[in-house]
Amino acid sequence: MNADAIWAYLSGHIANPYGVAGLMGNLYAESAMNPIDLEGTAEKRFGLTDQQYTDAVDIGEYDYDMFAEDGAGYGIAQWTHPSRKRALYRFTVGEGRSIGDLQSQLDFLWDELQSCPAVLGVLRSAQSVREASDAVLHGYERPRNQSAKVEEKRAAYGQRYYDQFVKEALPVGITSAQLIADFRRMLDDKWGYIPSTSGELWTQERQDKKAEKDSGVAKYGSRWIGHHVADCSGAFVAAYRQHGLSIYQGSNRIARRYIDAMHPISEAKPGMAAFKAYRPGDKYYALPADYKPGGAYYNGDLLDYYHIGLVDADTILNSANIQNGFRESAKDGWEFCGYLNAVDYTGGKEQNMQPKQMIVTADTGKTVNLRSGPGTEYPLITAVPIGTVVTETMASNGWAYIQYGGKQGYMMEKFLAEYTPEPEPEPSVDVDAALRYLLSAQANIDKALEILNAKG
Repeated sequence: MNADAIWAYLSGHIANPYGVAGLMGNLYAESAMNPIDLEGTAEKRFGLTDQQYTDAVDIGEYDYDMFAEDGAGYGIAQWTHPSRKRALYRFTVGEGRSIGDLQSQLDFLWDELQSCPAVLGVLRSAQSVREASDAVLHGYERPRNQSAKVEEKRAAYGQRYYDQFVKEALPVGITSAQLIADFRRMLDDKWGYIPSTSGELWTQERQDKKAEKDSGVAKYGSRWIGHHVADCSGAFVAAYRQHGLSIYQGSNRIARRYIDAMHPISEAKPGMAAFKAYRPGDKYYALPADYKPGGAYYNGDLLDYYHIGLVDADTILNSANIQNGFRESAKDGWEFCGYLNAVDYTGGKEQNMQPKQMIVTADTGKTVNLRSGPGTEYPLITAVPIGTVVTETMASNGWAYIQYGGKQGYMMEKFLAEYTPEPEPEPSVDVDAALRYLLSAQANIDKALEILNAKG
């Protein structure tokens, strides 16, 4: 379904469920998220169905200028303005793809959002679906009617997707064994390497277009025609997608957003992500600006994690380069490794467990955050007071899945300790009173004996 694919794609780029849901609600209002949707009034005006219009553009009967200037909204975002439709045409048909290709439209949507930093900032930081939805409505889509009623309607659509993909989601992911099996299939099926791909089937048309701009593709890319292709991080995107999960494409982003902590490669375990890195001053050091001081994802780590693979026993499975494609290599040259979020490392990093009582604890502050997912980028559900007893049902990569006050979500494991109920206090004893009762009882016994002896 389109909703699943769109949620997975946007989640990997925005990393905030509220933002993803708010954007999807607007896309639904525009097109029901149908990538070949032609504006209803235009269908009547042109006498064409969605598919007929799309086919006419794809084969050139309805050419570049006609498409751009016809004033008809088209695609998942209902692009209408001539400049935007020209750009969409160049991005799709101009690259040998259908004007109605969903993946291409998502890429184009994301490309446009880069020029709307205010909207993109809200999508990544929003604390509600409504906040994100309003930002898209007024800052990106900008339809003629932007009334309060429209705001409410679009936010309601977005809430529906939030409820579907977040609130009702089970706290399960992909096992390390499944992830390794996925990478093994890529190796066995001889997947190739093309930059910025994540599992597409490589065709001659794609090769011809890409080769015009990339000398490496021009030299080696043709060998992958007829094979699925993925760059090094794209292999992870493809594997996660098989299990209904999403992960951002880019080895530096994965290293900083989807890994709990870096370890030396000597500590590698099957299913962990492995990394090669350049340091500042190295010849090929090229850390993107987003990860440098002042960038959106700067965290103090200035290493350039330029290559990523997957640990399998004593080897690393990875999509190496355009010349060699997917391969299995020794650990030599790999420096770091880390546990991936959402991956079940059986017997080690993640385990399902019988529900147990835990107590919230911290050295400072009064509360600890409960979040909708296992990471600080996920929205806050509530703040749980220190000293509260909660129920833990799963531990995963430094995060615990807990239940508290009718709510459920993720909390960092370091803020939880095993709860041992205080023993029931023993009742206090009044020794003096006990002695008085004993003396009184003894006196009564003596009196009874005296009476019995007198009658004897």
